[in-house]
Amino acid sequence: MRILLAIHNASTDATSDAAHSMRILMQWLADGGHECRVLGTARFDARPPASIDDHLAALDVPLKRRPPSKIFMRSVKKPANMVVGRPTVDFMLEDVPVTMLFTKASMGPSAERFEMRPFPFLLEDLLRQFTPDVRMANIRSFKNPCAERASVASCASSVCAIAVMKIGCSFGMSTTSSRRVRI
Repeated sequence: MRILLAIHNASTDATSDAAHSMRILMQWLADGGHECRVLGTARFDARPPASIDDHLAALDVPLKRRPPSKIFMRSVKKPANMVVGRPTVDFMLEDVPVTMLFTKASMGPSAERFEMRPFPFLLEDLLRQFTPDVRMANIRSFKNPCAERASVASCASSVCAIAVMKIGCSFGMSTTSSRRVRI
């Protein structure tokens, strides 16, 4: 089974119980023979590291950096003085491919709205390339209208099942799903 996790924060965040739970879940699924992918941002639940580059270097994994998509940058309507599009980095974490959108703004400010615009674009591209059977999204990503539209768009296909992760119960996570899927 092909499984895609799209989350609003850094899956590498060592200070986040939610990110840690998702890393473990994706690693277990990959260890069980499932093909897994992760799409996330460079946001941290707690205090972010002084440098995202140092944070990623500490993972000791090869990184493949990509500039923002030119197609995306041409498609965005924006104020003349605003630069849109953020670079991404691809790497393998515990045998799971990860694509990280290099966001800088904290959640909430107007700059965050522009930084998250590439997220649905990246998600749609990943859905086309990877064609997952199961798409999962961290529920907090729905606070962002761009991420919400991307999540809704991702389940247009009848093959889709969305599992929304709720972090915080006694075990560390509970799952609800629009369609039950045996994994």
